Amino acid sequence: MKNDPAFPSGTSWVDAEGFHSQNASVPGLTKLEWFAGMALQGLIAGSVPGELHDANYWTVMAFNIAEAMLAEAEKRSGVTLNLPISGEGNDIPV
Repeated sequence: MKNDPAFPSGTSWVDAEGFHSQNASVPGLTKLEWFAGMALQGLIAGSVPGELHDANYWTVMAFNIAEAMLAEAEKRSGVTLNLPISGEGNDIPV
């Protein structure tokens, strides 16, 4: 699920013999990248004016949130991937 495309694009069709074909040559962003981008928007929009953090802080926080979302989605779907949360072991709170 982590590397599944969030918005794959391509075409699918049924040929003259009735065979289904699909061309998804442009996978787009992964779900992890999409969720991290959305989390990053929320983090920055909700930040306190004058609160200074470097880009690495925001990036780590956004990916921690995205990975937690995907891990929870895996639990709820009944599929287990044992995804590590990147925030483990660093000094930035999850």
